[in-house]
Amino acid sequence: MSNLFLYTFSSVSFVVFLFVSYFSNAWAKVRKNGNDSQTELKAKETIKLTVTCGKTNIKKLGFRNWLTIILTAVAATIAIVAVQLLNMHILFVIKIFVSLIALQAAAIIDLKTHTIPNALSLYLLVARIFFIPFEFVYQREIITTLLLSSVIGGIAMFLILYMIHRITKSGFGMGDVKLLSALGIMVGISSCLTTILFGMIVAALLGIAMILLKRKTRKDSIPFGPFILIGFIISVVLGVF
Repeated sequence: MSNLFLYTFSSVSFVVFLFVSYFSNAWAKVRKNGNDSQTELKAKETIKLTVTCGKTNIKKLGFRNWLTIILTAVAATIAIVAVQLLNMHILFVIKIFVSLIALQAAAIIDLKTHTIPNALSLYLLVARIFFIPFEFVYQREIITTLLLSSVIGGIAMFLILYMIHRITKSGFGMGDVKLLSALGIMVGISSCLTTILFGMIVAALLGIAMILLKRKTRKDSIPFGPFILIGFIISVVLGVF
């Protein structure tokens, strides 16, 4: 990829990620205040409320919220730069971009509400279907591998994580299970496994630190959505797919 394309796509990506982070914060507020996770507001109503909340609360966000918004946008942009420097196929770069949008939103909303909207998992599934015709045209030589990896990724992630969800009761929530299953379908089994691995390592280290600092106890649970985003970014930056 040319330097011009790298700079342009990365700059545009940062702006997009910034907007996604900001409005995900507003979406989280809508879900929390309107109990959206239980009432499942219609899509149009949710979008309208989120946009309204985003417009009216821009001056009310505290330093911590702005820091979260900026850091997630910067981290996601670093992943986009990294995957381009690895000279991956443009379709894969766009897949990473699309996936980061969903994981950003999930991370912020899960952090604030301990829920992950089903719409984000559906978004990844619809996006994956959209990519298939382009893969047939531009990646015909590996299309079988790509589709097989997606199918195995989705099924394997769902079965494994659902079992963990049922056994642990307090481990992965169903929102995590659905999101990671959809991510497996989008980017394949390998990327999804490394995402979970790195995410769990970071979550464990943070959990230990918070217990030592007496900010949490062993019985307390923490939302895993942010760690899915962190794990995915680490796997992309390290080129472990």
